Amino acid sequence: MKTEALIKPTFAPPLGPDDLPDQLITQEHSRFAEHMIAGYRSMRAEIVKTYTAMLTPLNKKRNVILGWKREDLQDIDEVVDRASSLLSDYRTREELAREVAAEAALAKAQAAAEKQQEEEAAFLETAADLASDAGLSDVLQAQAKEVRDAPPPLVAVIDDTTPEPPKTESPIVERKSYKANCHDLMTLVKAVADGRVSVHALEPNQAWLNAQADSMRDEFSIDGCELLIKSSFARKAGRS
Repeated sequence: MKTEALIKPTFAPPLGPDDLPDQLITQEHSRFAEHMIAGYRSMRAEIVKTYTAMLTPLNKKRNVILGWKREDLQDIDEVVDRASSLLSDYRTREELAREVAAEAALAKAQAAAEKQQEEEAAFLETAADLASDAGLSDVLQAQAKEVRDAPPPLVAVIDDTTPEPPKTESPIVERKSYKANCHDLMTLVKAVADGRVSVHALEPNQAWLNAQADSMRDEFSIDGCELLIKSSFARKAGRS
């Protein structure tokens, strides 16, 4: 912004404060002082008038500039206030959505746990009914009762973040998961009775069977169970 140069007006009084005597002695001195006072008062009025004339257009410009400033700041403040309100509203709705998702995940996990518990208890009761050995049948019935009486294992995973994908060289990666499927219940019961398979297989403990399948993989071999292999493919990060 270009600034106009200011030129100071020049006022040259004939006398200064130091030119006055220490005291007035004669009548002539008194008349001189009266005339000097009148002249200086007139000069003072002229100085005030001159500077007032110089300040008037500057004050008008200042008022205009201050008006521009108020308008621009008002626009900015309105945008900031509006954006802040929108952001606050978004964060409130986002937090509410997280709470709703968490409640839904917990409810889903609870239902899944109760269903799994019922399936395990029913499996044990069926195995007990099919068992030819009375002692084994009692053991299975007791295990079924324990499963029904125990609180269902609740596992709920609520992912609130987006993990970064793994960095690998190939754009395609193959993942294999291993699970066990019991296709012959009596064979599995006999294997448990003979001590060749852990009693955990009869709860039925699908997590344990899956862990065995994942550990043994292609060498998986449990009587009454078969190995299920599922392949999945995913694009690695950093490749198109």
